Amino acid sequence: MLRTSSEIKPALSLRGDIARWWRAAAAVAIGVALLLVGWFAWKAISKPTDTEPLTEAANVPNDASSLVVRLRPEKLAAAGIRTVAVERRVIQETRRVPGKIGYNASKRLDIKLPASGVVKQVLALPGEQIAHGQPLARLTSIEVGLARDEVIKSEADVQLAAYEFNWAKEIAGNLNSLLAMLEGRPDVSDVEEKFKNKLL
Repeated sequence: MLRTSSEIKPALSLRGDIARWWRAAAAVAIGVALLLVGWFAWKAISKPTDTEPLTEAANVPNDASSLVVRLRPEKLAAAGIRTVAVERRVIQETRRVPGKIGYNASKRLDIKLPASGVVKQVLALPGEQIAHGQPLARLTSIEVGLARDEVIKSEADVQLAAYEFNWAKEIAGNLNSLLAMLEGRPDVSDVEEKFKNKLL
């Protein structure tokens, strides 16, 4: 007996459905097998290296408030664990966020100095009220130091010149007195006595 094409198509479609079902079932079975292998591999890798138990499971009751973890002192030291008495504290979370520190350009004042230098000490804080003439900072400057040395040297030169001037003036005054005295032809001992402690 021969089948017509209308009878053959449902049979082929039923075979195709069965083949697709077997393929899907095989894919699911392979996926489950891969998951199991991965789970066992993860368990093997994450097994603790220290075989000593951290808790005494046989002595610990099922009550959650009495669970105790015991570590040896060297393990505590290696882990950096320390104990402190329980107390109330304000907890402040620390968060690291990216940022950029800047200044308010509208509250900035440029200060021009006659010489270059380095700020040694800041005497006024940002936002602080300051009075007229109040120092804001202490500076160190090579140029100012050299100028100060030059001023000190010049003052020393002025003092030396004043001393030399006074010395020459005193000698000139004493010589004039001597000449005036010698015009009267005094005795030598009188002249020596009068000018004994005077510069000539």
